[in-house]
Amino acid sequence: MTNPQSPKKPEPKKPAKVFVLLVRHYRQRESANEVAEALQAATKQLPTKDCPKITQIWYGKDYRARDTALIIRDKLLSGGSGNIQFEYYPNLDPTPDRGGSYEPGKGYNNLIKCLTKFIMCAQEECDAIMLVGHQPQLGWIAEDLTGTAHPINNAEILCIETDKERLSKHQGRLRWSIAPTDKAASRALLEKIRSKMQLATVLGGLILPSFALFFDPEKLGKLTTPMLTGRSLALYIATGLLLLALALYMATMYCYDRLLMPKRFWEQQKPRARPQATDRAGDTNDAADEVGNVLHNRPQATDQAGDTNCTCNTQQHKPVVRSQATPPLRSLVTRTGWDLQDRITGGQQPDWLVRRPPSSDTWILYQNMKRIWYWMFMPATYMVAAALLFLAFAVLDAYLIWFLIWAVAGVLIFLFLYLRGRPHLGTED
Repeated sequence: MTNPQSPKKPEPKKPAKVFVLLVRHYRQRESANEVAEALQAATKQLPTKDCPKITQIWYGKDYRARDTALIIRDKLLSGGSGNIQFEYYPNLDPTPDRGGSYEPGKGYNNLIKCLTKFIMCAQEECDAIMLVGHQPQLGWIAEDLTGTAHPINNAEILCIETDKERLSKHQGRLRWSIAPTDKAASRALLEKIRSKMQLATVLGGLILPSFALFFDPEKLGKLTTPMLTGRSLALYIATGLLLLALALYMATMYCYDRLLMPKRFWEQQKPRARPQATDRAGDTNDAADEVGNVLHNRPQATDQAGDTNCTCNTQQHKPVVRSQATPPLRSLVTRTGWDLQDRITGGQQPDWLVRRPPSSDTWILYQNMKRIWYWMFMPATYMVAAALLFLAFAVLDAYLIWFLIWAVAGVLIFLFLYLRGRPHLGTED
């Protein structure tokens, strides 16, 4: 006797997705025209779920901000966009005595309150508002929405996705960017990547001589004993940290070298299907299964008569079969790598990366460069510092308490000097 399936509970309605478009005023009128045309093209090319429906444009009193907003509004209206409310907003003025963009104060707080009200009251999916203003105020708005300040060039558009839930947590996402052509910035960024790659090469090379200690029986015998002591344990930990740091430095070199690949040879892998959704009865979601079949090029299930469960012509839409000429070992490594990446990223484009198109290759390089730096290079450097501390403990044979006191004091002195002396960058109009 089979139990009847329990009725499915209705899923809670997700809050409406809202887009906030931040636009910095132009420096040359031609750049604003270029960006406006690119935005008009992007609204026709982007999927519906990622295409902002601009309903309001706020701009400051400065003539450059007003002209930039006018150029973009006229281009959108000529492309068939609906009614757009065009409004002067005084708190977007760069006037310090009003708490404008050069100084956070009451004016900026009022701007954030009005922006929050727009986001909270949004009813339709993909409603969007555009703010045309100045730096550093636009960077502050981006930080309030996403938790991170983003650079924005003159006449550039940053599209930030948020909603009611993510707004209070500062978890908005930078979805894409449209900027004027800037070849000088691209060349400077590539030079920066080369310098980081050379630094990783040098630091990785400096680790190798330290292993001479571990392969010298005479020196190693002075630090180790048959029993597991504190010195021996510190030496083993230092060895493991140095090996892991060396591996991360090599991975940094490889990743930065990949970023230096000419744009002409960039490849785009096919997106993988997300895991199928299941209900409490264990049945899979048919729509998700259909998407999985299409993305993985799997033939659909057939009934007893041999007919496929679809109305399309199977002769015209044959499944794509991978070439069998790939060597078995290489095919195994490739599949294993992609499976591991799919488990980490969900088979889709990561949320931290801007969408391309319409974003430029400069933004792709910039975001990847920063991610490699913070997730590979910096952890490797921290591991080297920790390994040196463990090596110092093993060589000096000091009392653990005194060694920890001196180590903590040294770390605090370093952090104080670094935080006091590190560069502080910023932009303003």
